[in-house]
Amino acid sequence: MQSQGYKLGPREGVYVEPVEQIAVGEILQAAGVFERIPAGNEIEVEVGRKVEASLTLAQGHGTWREEYFSNVETLSGLPRQPMDTKTLAGLVHVEINVVEKRTPGMASHFGYRGYYLSLLVNTNEKRIWDARGEKAS
Repeated sequence: MQSQGYKLGPREGVYVEPVEQIAVGEILQAAGVFERIPAGNEIEVEVGRKVEASLTLAQGHGTWREEYFSNVETLSGLPRQPMDTKTLAGLVHVEINVVEKRTPGMASHFGYRGYYLSLLVNTNEKRIWDARGEKAS
């Protein structure tokens, strides 16, 4: 699904109702996410799995190891939960890939150069609950 300068869809292997995909896009726009992320040639928004309650933040995001997680930044203006916070029921994991250049191959963790943003979104409350990101290479 193409929306205002970004591609929105479900994460590979995850079924997400189209209405939920649209709701996530609206939440991201209302939060000003697309004004806060670095510029890129492509922006992909992937709506992923429902996050179980009572996980650590690192487990909720699922991208980084526990011992590295405290080093991951939060873009200015986006919410950041305290490190000892556990996830709540009703969160959805959303990933934003800001692609400057594709870099296929084993040496590239993300498969592109740009910026990676991981979000835990509360679709019931229509807000981003936690945001973490880093340069992608």
